[in-house]
Amino acid sequence: MDETGAGDAFCGGTLVGFSSQLSLREALARAAVSASFAIEGIGASALVTASAEEAERRLRRIAGRIERRPL
Repeated sequence: MDETGAGDAFCGGTLVGFSSQLSLREALARAAVSASFAIEGIGASALVTASAEEAERRLRRIAGRIERRPL
């Protein structure tokens, strides 16, 4: 596991979420998915090989764990 790039992946996922006009929760859930791929390999290898299907599976799992509280 290599945490290098996890912060960049998180920020990138957040920005993509915001540019897609998603809610804060949705954007941050997508950011967490991006970061989860980043830490799985050395360098960018896990990000490059990430599949859309796996990203959606992770997004559903993360979204189900987000607490619904007023922001």
